[in-house]
Formats: sequence, C-alpha cells, structure tokens
Amino acid sequence: MCKKIKITKKQKNVLKFIKRSMKRRGIPPTVREIMHYFRFKSSRAAQHYISILIKKKLLKPRRLNGLKRRVARGLKLRKTYTFV
Repeated sequence: MCKKIKITKKQKNVLKFIKRSMKRRGIPPTVREIMHYFRFKSSRAAQHYISILIKKKLLKPRRLNGLKRRVARGLKLRKTYTFV
C-alpha cells in the first residue's frame, strides 16, 4: 500500500539524488555532497531538506546503538511512496 505524500520539486530532487547515490556507491551522500550538487550556499540548507524528508518519513536516520546520536552518512530509504 502506497501513501500519498506532498513534496516540493526541490525535495523530490534531493530525494532522487540520495537514492541515486545509494544505488551507485552503496552509501548515502554526505550533507556537503548534497550542498555542492545543488549549489546551496551553506550545509544547513542541505540539512534542512534532509530534515524535511525525515519528517515526511521518506528517509530514516540511523542511530548509534540506539542512542540519539546519528551516524555519519546514516540515512536509510523508506518504502515506496507516491507523490502528489
């Protein structure tokens, strides 16, 4: 069962970039790699898009042994969704 989720064009592009990177290299891109690819002026902009995708449950952060600290390159893709 697919859920319908509203996302912007930019959010969709960031998600596609993350998926493509994981498929090609086997690991998700760093925040800096996302920043450089989309020509954001700060890494905070890239982190903002990642946070939005996590809140919309399209990405899932990996945690270090159940702690609140996230792991470097610690993103997992969620199940397939349809976008509105």
